[in-house]
Order: sequence, then C-alpha cells, then structure tokens
Amino acid sequence: MDTQPANTGGDAPASKSTPRKYYEARVRQSNRARYYSLQTGSVIGRAFGTWFRNLPALITLAALVQSPVILGGYLVFTFWPHLATGLGVSIAMIGIEAVVGSVLSGAVAFVVVRQLMGERASFTKSLSMGSASLIRVIGTGTLAGVIAAIGFMLLFIPGVFASCILFVAVPAALFERTGPLESLKRSAFLTKNSRLAILAALTVIGVLGRLLGVTFHVAIGAWLGHGVSYSWQARPGEHAIVFVSAQLFELFAGTIVPVLVSVVYVQLRQGKEGATVEALASIFD
Repeated sequence: MDTQPANTGGDAPASKSTPRKYYEARVRQSNRARYYSLQTGSVIGRAFGTWFRNLPALITLAALVQSPVILGGYLVFTFWPHLATGLGVSIAMIGIEAVVGSVLSGAVAFVVVRQLMGERASFTKSLSMGSASLIRVIGTGTLAGVIAAIGFMLLFIPGVFASCILFVAVPAALFERTGPLESLKRSAFLTKNSRLAILAALTVIGVLGRLLGVTFHVAIGAWLGHGVSYSWQARPGEHAIVFVSAQLFELFAGTIVPVLVSVVYVQLRQGKEGATVEALASIFD
C-alpha cells in the first residue's frame, strides 16, 4: 500500500523541485516495499527480548483470558469425564478458545507496541485493547485458520505456505481496522519476500517449544508416579490434573507466538512502509 510522504512544508506553494522530490520519494518507498525482507535472527531476538521483559504481565494476561478454558476443562474432567471426548464439548471448547485467543492476541499486540516504544503497558489497558476489535479479529483469525487448514489437508506444504502468507492478518485487522478479506490481502502484501524468514522463525520457536513441552510432560509423569518416561498414560482420576497442568504450561510458553506475530507485523510495517511505532500505537489512544 503506497502512502503519500508527509508534507513537512505546511501549505507553502510547491517549488519547481517539488514534483521531482515527490517522485523520488515515491520511487524510494516503492523500492523499499518491493525489496524489503525480514532477517530471521533479528525477528527472533526481538521477539524473545520483548517476551522475556514482559513475561509476568503476559502470563497474568493469559491466565485471566484463559481462565474460562481452564475452569471449564477442569470441571468436565472432574465431574463429567464421559463428556470430555464428546463432539458438543469439543466444539464448545474450540469456540471458547477462539474468542479468548483473539482477546489475548490483541492484548499482546498492545504490550508489544508499548514495549517497542520503551514503555510499560498497563494490565487493564492491555485487556481492554484486546477486547476492542474482537469481532473483526475473530473473523480474520477464523478465515485465515480455515484457509491454512485446507492447505494442510492438501499434502501439508500448501498449509505451511498459507500460514506464512497470512501470518500477520490478525494484527493487520487490529491495527488497520480492516475487514477479514482486506486483512488477508494486507498480510499477503506485507509478508512478500519475508515468508522464508517467518517460516524459519516459527521453526526455531516450534522446536524450542517442543523440547520444553516434552520436558514438562515427562516431569508431570514423574510427579504422578509414572516414572521418567514420555509415553506414560494418565490413570483414571488424573485427567483433570494433567489438563490443568498442560494449561498452566501453555500460559508460560503459549504467549511467545502472539509476541512473534506482533513483532513481525511491526517490523514489516517499518521496513516496507516506513511506519513508526508511535504511529502504530496511536490507534490505541
């Protein structure tokens, strides 16, 4: 999306050189949008740095937002275990997770932008910002998820490709207040030339998350008396404990991907369009 360079000269009459300068500025901007690409190391470093500096706030936000999922799952596994694998409960949990995930994505985006400005985001402000564009964010996230899911069913590779193309669709909907289709188009434009870097960053974070998840799973099994093994199975009466433990682990590790998405979006806007963090943060004012 080309945007006209800001007029720093007020309303003064244009000089003879103004058209040339304007044209040169547009060419520079067009070239920047065409050739800019993310650097994987920079993205990962910035994402982890932002995550670590805001980890207590992110865990608190995630705990509050995810509390309906944790409580609902605990009650089902404790009092109605026969319903845990039912289709109705599964659909209800998916719907609830879609809503709370959208709220969390918006809240994390606010935290990330404030952090990149060198400021601390307040807890209540983050939560309110996460809820501000809920319908738009849910619609965009659902549409992107459906497209990616169809791609994964078509021999997997198309799903990976679609996920990278649509990686920043949700923050585009949040920051630019666009509808689902327009947000997908914006993501496709912004991620061009950077999709391999996005895939590499996701792979690194995915491998680290997998290692942490395996370690946590083995530790929970040992705590429950199953020994040091990854292949242990929960006994009757342990399903609620295992579910809550997994959700608590998700509170810690599950916020890194939303942080990565927001960092990637900010860097793409800065690199391709010259947007400032302050300009992006202004939508929250």
